[in-house]
Amino acid sequence: MNEMTPAPVTEAQAMLAMIERLVLDPNSDVSKLERMLAMHREVAAQVARISFQSSYAVMQPKLPIIMEHGEIRHRYKETQDILRKSTYADWADINEAIQPIMGMYGFSISFRNGEIDANGRLPLTGILMHAEGHTMETTLPLPLDVSGSKNAVQSFGSTISYGKRYVAGMLLNFVSRAPDERDRDGADDHVDYPITPEQVAELEQLITDTKADREKVMDLARKADAQLAGLEDIKQRNFKQVHDALLQRKRMLGDRV
Repeated sequence: MNEMTPAPVTEAQAMLAMIERLVLDPNSDVSKLERMLAMHREVAAQVARISFQSSYAVMQPKLPIIMEHGEIRHRYKETQDILRKSTYADWADINEAIQPIMGMYGFSISFRNGEIDANGRLPLTGILMHAEGHTMETTLPLPLDVSGSKNAVQSFGSTISYGKRYVAGMLLNFVSRAPDERDRDGADDHVDYPITPEQVAELEQLITDTKADREKVMDLARKADAQLAGLEDIKQRNFKQVHDALLQRKRMLGDRV
């Protein structure tokens, strides 16, 4: 009969076994036990963090491209003429696409909202959790969606749904596109229009999350347009470059942000 090879004992398991022996020993030094417990927590947290990062690195490129079935028509405030048409992925479509892949690698995602701030924005926090215990989170302050004839409850619900799309995207960095990529933002000349307030808010949050130097971000944007005064002046054609650079910084900083 073949003997089964025992599983290797990890550093955290070995330390836990030592702590258990100290607990059972009536002559144990209490201060030493407390130091051992603190050290065990640090080791366990490090193991969980490494497991999170390893699983994330494998999972992230396996996330599917999500189709954008939602549509927004942006209008001039003065004339109400349609400025451009843009598409987006519904939260229901995003959730359906990412859940199987996240579950395969031990991840889950949840959200919580805070109190509406003095500027009338609702902070929404997304928490990406891993089976080993480590979590990563980010918060996006959202302007309330008061478009159309929404009542207070509908406005809140629409804002949360909108926020989930962006917060999940910031955590997972998945890709979405229009069913026909040529339809994105209407005609090609629309890329010369400034980015939307929602895109400005997303860049603002990434700058905050990554503690990025705002002037360096603007310098990057000014490589394409030297006349830019602020984030709100960035053109649609340059949004992805700035956005992706900040996302890359967020991934590089990892748990330090």
